[in-house]
Amino acid sequence: DCDGVALGDITGNGRMDILTSNGDDGETFWYAQGGDPETWTRHGIHTEDHPREIEGNDLADFNGDGQLEAVSLNQPGGAVLIHKHGGDLTGPWETAVLAADRPYVQASLVADVDGDGTPDLIYTWEGDAEDRGGVHWLRFTGGDVLNPDHWEEHVMAQHESAWWLAPARKDLNGNGAATDIAYTARNIPGRNPGARPGVFWLEPPEDDVTAPWTRHTVDETLAHPLHIDFGDLSGGGHGKDLVVGGFDTRHVTWYSFGDGWERHDIPLPEEVNGIQPDRVWNIKTARFGGERDGIFAPVTGDGQGAFLFYEFTGGAFRPNVLKYIDYHHPMDDRIILYDLHGDGQPEAFIPCSGTGSNRFFIFRFAWGPPFTPAERGEPGRLTPID
Repeated sequence: DCDGVALGDITGNGRMDILTSNGDDGETFWYAQGGDPETWTRHGIHTEDHPREIEGNDLADFNGDGQLEAVSLNQPGGAVLIHKHGGDLTGPWETAVLAADRPYVQASLVADVDGDGTPDLIYTWEGDAEDRGGVHWLRFTGGDVLNPDHWEEHVMAQHESAWWLAPARKDLNGNGAATDIAYTARNIPGRNPGARPGVFWLEPPEDDVTAPWTRHTVDETLAHPLHIDFGDLSGGGHGKDLVVGGFDTRHVTWYSFGDGWERHDIPLPEEVNGIQPDRVWNIKTARFGGERDGIFAPVTGDGQGAFLFYEFTGGAFRPNVLKYIDYHHPMDDRIILYDLHGDGQPEAFIPCSGTGSNRFFIFRFAWGPPFTPAERGEPGRLTPID
């Protein structure tokens, strides 16, 4: 049950390493890249006591010492954790709780919120009662990065059931600064009675980013929205359109920024792998030629499905099957694109929580018209690191 992923040069040797975690056993760990992109060594960072379901990870040099700190999110424990090594990268690392009593903490985003040139940490938590949950951010004030007293926490928006953050900030209010944040809120039955599902974006105050931000609604009609990403889906070139996945749906839904968030529904296949899909577990936009971004989307129904890539061709988004899926709950955390081999073609880094084992995949492609998965053993095969 692998949840969470972040990429960064943890060793400082110029090679990209992988931070990830275990959603069942509460372990945060990392993979060191060896002398080539096919060789990886796993090292432990921290294992949480019960409850211990880790649901997200990030990497950043918060204190400016040239070393990356790791972040993990303990969902049932309601804790935002920071990890710092004491010189031995192979672990365990020193760990501290930066924020507690944040039930169902889910997603994070590293960004310089206050514009002081150092990274801050934005995170979402669903909460377990009315008036609990929202989008918060943490600012390191200097000193010991493992001391919670050296961090400030600020509320961007109080929002029951706030869930996923778009992986980048954009200029949505037209002030010339890419500081606005998009997020989704979901609706798990029995989790938060004040749940307000939908698609939203936040605009910072003009003078004081520590004050509450202005919330704007994109769509509150989706049954159960999940992951969200920005992309150029309209062909406008601005990259500010939004695309969303979710449950109880027969579509991938996107919204055109230049048309007042006009909604567009891309139909899921009527049948894939013997079933009719009704769950879109993840969303990631990517440009591989063509006039618009494409969309990665793992979809299932009744525990079967496929990992799809939607290309814009012939005036519509059309699905390509990358990999058939024969299990429930696939690929449901962050998807990161990075050119691991330096060949100009990025790979997709995907933790997978539905196989019943701790698996992390690197998906390598061959791009070009028409779109085709690369042959590595078999066309479109997902290759597990561990």
